[in-house]
Amino acid sequence: GHRLPLDSYLLKPIQRIAQYQLLLKEMIKYTRDEQERLHLQEALRVMLNILCNLNDVMHSTQIVGYSENLNTLGRIRLRGENCLISKEKRRGTVYTRTKTSTRDIFLFERDILLCKKKDEGNGKSIQYQFKEIIKIVDIAVCTHPKNDRNKFELVLKDWSYIIQLPNMSSNGEKAEDMSIRWIDTIKSCVTQQTEQRR
Repeated sequence: GHRLPLDSYLLKPIQRIAQYQLLLKEMIKYTRDEQERLHLQEALRVMLNILCNLNDVMHSTQIVGYSENLNTLGRIRLRGENCLISKEKRRGTVYTRTKTSTRDIFLFERDILLCKKKDEGNGKSIQYQFKEIIKIVDIAVCTHPKNDRNKFELVLKDWSYIIQLPNMSSNGEKAEDMSIRWIDTIKSCVTQQTEQRR
């Protein structure tokens, strides 16, 4: 007989979601009809986006040191891991660069949080120490700096942030593609916040 109780064999809903992508991949592998294959590939793309978003939400719950309620920031849109961030102070046309630091970035609908990852050593207990906030409404420009497609720059009134993403994300996305997605998503958030303030 089985020594484990029945509930140890049952998957929780959050665990089942991760299984759907495997099922879709198997279905794609054995589907011969091209139209059906396209529909399944689209379903897989959507499912992978859902999983990515769920992962980002789960990581955002590990942010410590932020004194406000995270729910006031809106929905999480993107998360960047191990990004190199250079911060520059602007005085007229003179820029003074501060040191470059490695941060994880959480893009919410209303704000961007810069955090330092703290790994407790066992690989399971990760926390993100809140370091700085960038208000979406304060962003004047979001673009590639000096034609470097692997980075993006956030220009505020007195500060500029140059953010270099890792060469490859954990899901295989290249830095150039990630930076384009970040720029587009930040611009969308800026537009949304500007319209809400009218």
